[in-house]
Order: sequence, then structure tokens, then C-alpha cells
Amino acid sequence: MSLVSIHSSVGLLGVFPPHPSAHSLQWTAEGQLAFLGKNAIYILTPALGLNIDVSSAVKNAPSKLNTVTTPLPWLKTVIEQDKRNLYYHWPSDSQEWGTASLGSLDLCLRALTTSPSLLASDKPYVIAVITSNMQLSLWIPLKDHLRGQWTLLKECTLLLRDIASQAARTRVHQTLHAQVGCCSWSSQPLFSDPAPLCDGSLLALGSRAGSIILLQVSEGTPSSLEHVATLQVSDHWVTHLAWNEWTLSAPQQARATLACGVADGSIILVEVTQTLHAEAASQLGHIYRLEVQTNASEPIYAADKKTTTGLQWVTLPARGAVLVFFKPGLVHLWSLQHAEELWSGSRVFRLQTQKTSASSSFLHPVSGVSYIAKYDMLVLSLQDGSFHAVYQMTTEPTLVSPEPTLPTSSAMSSLSRTIFGRCEEKPVKKTDLSVVDGMTSFNGSSTFIWTCESLCPTDFSYKADAQRTTNIITADIWSENDPELLTHQIHQVLSLPPSTSGRAPLDLLRPIIFGLQNDEHLLALFPRLLEVLNAPIPMLLPETYAEARELTPELRREVRDNIGKHLLGSQRMIALRLRLSLADYCWRRAPDDELRTQCSSAASLLLGAVSHSIQQVLIDHLSAILNITTKEDLPFVYRVVIQCLLPGAPPSLSESAQILANRATERGQQFSSGQDTNDLEESCPACGLAVPYNDVSSATCPNGHQWMRCSITSFILSTPMVRTCIGCTRKAFLPPIRKQAKKTEGEGMDLDGPPADDEPDVSHLPPAARSWVVQELLRAASRCLFCGNSFVSLL
Repeated sequence: MSLVSIHSSVGLLGVFPPHPSAHSLQWTAEGQLAFLGKNAIYILTPALGLNIDVSSAVKNAPSKLNTVTTPLPWLKTVIEQDKRNLYYHWPSDSQEWGTASLGSLDLCLRALTTSPSLLASDKPYVIAVITSNMQLSLWIPLKDHLRGQWTLLKECTLLLRDIASQAARTRVHQTLHAQVGCCSWSSQPLFSDPAPLCDGSLLALGSRAGSIILLQVSEGTPSSLEHVATLQVSDHWVTHLAWNEWTLSAPQQARATLACGVADGSIILVEVTQTLHAEAASQLGHIYRLEVQTNASEPIYAADKKTTTGLQWVTLPARGAVLVFFKPGLVHLWSLQHAEELWSGSRVFRLQTQKTSASSSFLHPVSGVSYIAKYDMLVLSLQDGSFHAVYQMTTEPTLVSPEPTLPTSSAMSSLSRTIFGRCEEKPVKKTDLSVVDGMTSFNGSSTFIWTCESLCPTDFSYKADAQRTTNIITADIWSENDPELLTHQIHQVLSLPPSTSGRAPLDLLRPIIFGLQNDEHLLALFPRLLEVLNAPIPMLLPETYAEARELTPELRREVRDNIGKHLLGSQRMIALRLRLSLADYCWRRAPDDELRTQCSSAASLLLGAVSHSIQQVLIDHLSAILNITTKEDLPFVYRVVIQCLLPGAPPSLSESAQILANRATERGQQFSSGQDTNDLEESCPACGLAVPYNDVSSATCPNGHQWMRCSITSFILSTPMVRTCIGCTRKAFLPPIRKQAKKTEGEGMDLDGPPADDEPDVSHLPPAARSWVVQELLRAASRCLFCGNSFVSLL
């Protein structure tokens, strides 16, 4: 018997997907794996790069003839569907047969899609779910997206009915327009650097009326969906949707293509263009508005009355996006005309049966698609558990391997069958079918993750839903031992191509950290890793803003948005955070003291660069608003100044801080009452003694009581109302919330934050940290300022 490399096998009892789909198993922008089950959504997170307690993680892999000795741990949580609240009675709108929803007889889930990371919200991302009753709902995590509860944010049926009433005249057509069967969320376009905090991702919905509905998050609040456009593309149902990546077609203008699969078998492309307009100049920059234009082309594939079983774009580094769609037994490729002498137009390939079981057939629907850049190879899986490859995707696609060393369809299928046998607890017979309903790449190379269920269709036996078990397997389907691949991935990620926009560091670094788990690769790559980590750090120059004259709710929002834009939307800051996270991981994995010292030195320099960049952004904005600060705001101003004047700060930062310090001193004299106070000292929460401000990360009072400081504001943390970064464990205060949270029907919670006429609850903040400047900073810092990952909280 041969050796295999199975990294994990997570069993889910009584769980199975509703149907095979290339999107039933997909990575989110936060590096989590979303698995679509019939009655629930399972969210799994690999414990790679996490610095939190993973004692509850699932660790399971077969030990028999397995080269992997330590299983990959997975954190798990579940989104359970409340069928009572997710049922709409369509006959109340129309009783025509054409509007009947047969999926209401056995309500289950049909499709899901996830949003990019929401930088303007304290929630990491949103999951959109469509049920068999053709209803759309949005879900968000309450406090902990890794292990905690997810809640219903918005049930969108009423919104879609309102939109449908504008697009159709009769009640029948209105009902068909409101009934959606597929969904796809686009990536985040990168209009400029730093990127403005306006959500440019679009949620596309396909309806039974043959229309495409485009929705967009309004003002960075997931609960506020804005209708962008409705486009009629066909008279038949829209069954599949797929976005490609946004590309800049002009300054402040991004373009993407939405591929639509229609029930009559045709494929239609919709070109979507977004333009970022600066509507008006504000005191701290501009107020932006997004304009969306759509244009549907003629079908690139005519109606043939054959079912489309899958639709997906793949991005090839040398030529751009290629559309891949599937019919039973056929793989279709389509590409625009290319400037170089490369293939264009359409290509079609007939798959061959990989006889791994008695029920194997090339006619099974596709269940996963992944592009492997190293081999210029497209890997796809069918529901029967077989894997297939299309080679030379860039130059001239073919099913025949051009080199004998490349992975072949038969070899991958045979190995996946062997892995299926090792993961099963009982002997596998030839009649047992390894059902794969979802598959995707784990690291962009030889490691894949797929769902696996053992069924025996040939004996027509019945298995109850509670008896069905799905294994989510992570394994290598060919042997790969090339450290150079890791080097290429590191350079590619740190160069921040447009495809990385809207993705968290954990998602970007997952393939790299996974590859560095191999001690041999880590040792071989250490010199190159140190070279990357010690690369020159680009300087951040100060910016000058017009001085504010009056404190208004609009100015507070401008301060919050502009600080968030420079702290979270800067490509320079993102690259520094990625390098810092990589340096910290290498320091923890260094095999000897010498290498550990070199990693520590590199991490210290990168940490200093990130800290100084944060301080420069704060100094620039505090200088602009100093004239409207109050007495309560000055303690925070002094803290920022002290941090900027510490040894090691860049001369430009120290100079700006000294100018602000002089102005702040004059401003403080205007509020002075003649009493000698120290705005930098806080009282110890335990004994009440004054705590000197001599450390930006921790505090110790004269009696020896030790406290952590907020990583955003540097005030003492003495409350359970804190949030913890999942990447570096830094803690920070929770942002201010409304005193009375408002809830509306169909919405789980309100994420708008405190409005202008409603005072936020700041009781969890120390008295010196209750200024409006600190409040807006806490709301702007929706992610960790040092590593860029998301926060979780307990309360």
C-alpha cells in the first residue's frame, strides 16, 4: 500500500450538501472555509497564523500510512437556519402556476456567497444565503466569527419585492423578479491608494424572470443595502452567476464582467463599470460617490437546451480572466481576444471517465474548479470523486499532458480514491461511490480540500439524512517538494496585486504559513525570508489638511473615514503588516538562537515602521482639528505626541509632533483653571494611585498592579468590554455603541453606530478616554492596526 499525505479529515454527522456545486465549498476573504449544507452553513477556520486559544479545534486525520504526523487543526462554528423566520408565502403575491415555489415543500439551502472584508464596518464580512424557497438573507457574526454565533442581519424578500415592483407591471412578473435562485458577490475594486472607505463590491442576484439585480452595501453598513441596477438579460431563469476580478480601465474607474448562465443553456456576459466621483471637497479630503454602469452583450454561447452545471472565472497571470463553464461531460473555455498570439474565443473538451468505482461516469456534474499557476493547469472535480486536468491554459488548452512529470487525471483520481479509503472507517468496496459535492484548492498547489461522502447508488438502498456523514478532507493529490514555489508565493503576496484587495492577511498568508510548516522548507528558505523581511521600508511623508473651524457631526464622520482610509486602506501599510506577520511567525519557528535573533531584529524594525505610520496619520489629523478640541480631548493628544517623540522616530514625525505639542500646550492653557494636573497619568483601577505613562503597551502602578493598554488609544484596559485581535492577540476597547439598540423586523441588529442625535454609550471607557476624538478613532479602527486582522470579543 502506498503512502498518502492527509492533513485533516473533519467528519460532519448528518450533514450533506444540497447539490454538487463549485461554490458549495469556498474560501472567504477572512481565510475561513464556508461549507453549504442542506440545513446549515458550516464555517471552518484552519489554525494557521492564529494566536488565540485553539484547544477546541478539531484535529483528526488517519494515521495509517500517512506521511502527515500532526493533523491540521480546524475551528468550527455553524449558522443554523430558522425555517420559521425564513419562509415567505409566495401565493399571497400570485397564485399563477409559473410562480409556484416547489422548494417550499422541503425548505433547505440552495446557494451562498460571501462579501469581501468590510473595512468600514466592525463586522469582518457578510454571508448571503438563498433558500429553496428563493429567498435571500444576510448573516453576520455577533462577536466571534471563528467560534461564536452568527445571526440574521436582514431578510431581503421585502426589499426584492419593492425592487421588483419598479421593474415589472403585472403581479406575476413582480413575483418572478423577486424570486432569486443564484447569487455572487464581487471582489473589492482598488480605485486608489489609499483606498477610500466606500464599499465598491456588488452583490449580483439572478431571478426567475431572467433579470440580474445588483445590490451594494450603503455607507459601509451591511444592514443598509442599496439597489444599484436591474438588468433584463433573458426570458428564462438565471441559474448561475460568476464575477471576474476588477481591473482599472481609467483613473478612478474599475471594470468587471459578470457571467450569467441561463436555464436555456446560453451564457451571457454583462460588463459592469464603476466610477468613483469626488462629489465635493471636505475639510479632510473629498466626499465620494460611486456610479455604476452596465452593458449586456449578445450570448457568447447560444441556447442549446442543455443544463449548465458550473460557471466560474479563472485568472491566468499571463493573459487575464478566462471563463470556464460546464455541460454534462463537457468543459467549455472562453476568452477575449488577446494582444499576443494566444488562443481566444471558445474551446470545448469532452471529459473521459476515470473508472475508480462502479458508478464512475464523465457525465457527473462538476463540483470544484481550481487553477494551478505553476503548471498552467486547470484542475476540476466531478461528483463521482474523479479529478481532471486541462493543461496549457495560457497558450493552447489541451487534455493531454505535455510533459510526463505533470499530474494526470488518472493519477489524481486514483490517489483521491486511495485517500477516500483511508478516511473511511470501514473497508471500501468497488460499488462504493466517493461523492464529492465541493472542492477547492488549499494552497494554490498540490494540496486540495474537498467534501467526501460514501454512497452505494448501485443497490438503490435508502440512507436517512441523519445517517449521512460528510468528511471534509485536506490532502495532497500529487507529490510536491519545491521550496521555490513558496518563494514565488511570498513575493507575489507582498507585491499586493489587485486581486488581494478586500482580503485579510490570514487569507493572503495561509498558503505561505502552510508551506512553512515543513521544517525542511523553512530551513532552506530562511536566508531568502530574511532578505524579504529586511527589504527597505518606504517612507511615509506627512500630509497637511485645512484646519477645522467648527465641530459638526459631518466633520466627526470625515475624521473617522479619513483616519480609517489611511490606516486600513493604504497599500504601504498592508504590505508592512504582512511582512510583520511573516517575521513574527518566522521568529516563533526559528530552529536556533541566531536565526531567532535575526527574525527578532527584522520584526522590531517592521513593528517600529508600522507604529510610526500609525502615529504619523494621527498627528496629521490631530493637527487639523486641534483648534476645535476640548479639554477632554487633550489627554489623548498628549499621548500621541509622547509616542512620536520617543527615540527611533523618523525626523519628519518628531518635527510634526513637536509642532503639535507646542500648539497643544497653548490650547491647554485656554482651559487651565490654575490647578496643577498631569493629563498623562491615569488612576489605577485597583488602588486608585496615579499610574505614570512610561510604557505604551502596559502599565504598572506603585503598588505593583499591572494592566494592559489599548493597542489603539494606549489607555489602560480595565473593563471586559474589549476586543482581541486573532492574529497578534493585541487588545483594544470596543467602539462606542448606542444606549438603546434599535431593531427592525427582519434585521438581527443595527450596525449604523451612534447617529448624530444619539449619544453613544462610553461607560466602558476610562474618563480620560471619553473624548469625541477617541470615540471616532475606535470606530475607524475596525481591524487591528498592527497586523490587519479582525477582532473577536466576549461581551
